[in-house]
Amino acid sequence: MRIKKQRRDNVLILTLLESRLDANNAPHFKSEIQHLVNSDIRGLVINIANLEFIDSTGLGAIVKGLKLMDRRAA
Repeated sequence: MRIKKQRRDNVLILTLLESRLDANNAPHFKSEIQHLVNSDIRGLVINIANLEFIDSTGLGAIVKGLKLMDRRAA
């Protein structure tokens, strides 16, 4: 999965460069988020403007990333 990463201060912006987030590429995306959340970022923005399709696995990967960020904030 191609992901563009940009940092603005302590906020990481991930732009998904694929048209699909599904069972084929969601595990890679989820793994990438888990790795990045363990760095020194304080915020995460996921830009999904390029997506034309997302299945439940892809949505689950996004939710997992948001939950990981929530745990860091607590």
